Amino acid sequence: MKQVKFLLLFVAMMLSVSAFAENNILYLTKASHQDLRAGDEPVPMTVSYTNGTVKISYDQSLVGSAFTISTMDGQTLYNGYPQVSNGSFVLPATLNSSDMYLLMIENSEGMLYTVFTLADL
Repeated sequence: MKQVKFLLLFVAMMLSVSAFAENNILYLTKASHQDLRAGDEPVPMTVSYTNGTVKISYDQSLVGSAFTISTMDGQTLYNGYPQVSNGSFVLPATLNSSDMYLLMIENSEGMLYTVFTLADL
């Protein structure tokens, strides 16, 4: 099921403008579960990476959401409900400068997703 969801999400990203970054801000595409291709306005979130930890800016509406970080070849680096520390969601994941990653945040309303590289952070 995870592989099917990943594949559908990957196809949806290829059909929409999903990611661009500037100054540690990733713009995530928002989509409902009914139509993954119908992205709304991009949602800016501050994302940083240091010493095997990805920090994503805290947003009250995302509490209780499942966060996933995967490589584009389908290897899951983090999947779960992150801790909150100092105003950020904290996800333990080791990133490499040569890989491209998928960040997905999912809850009952839909999902936010983007692709990024370590250089974007």
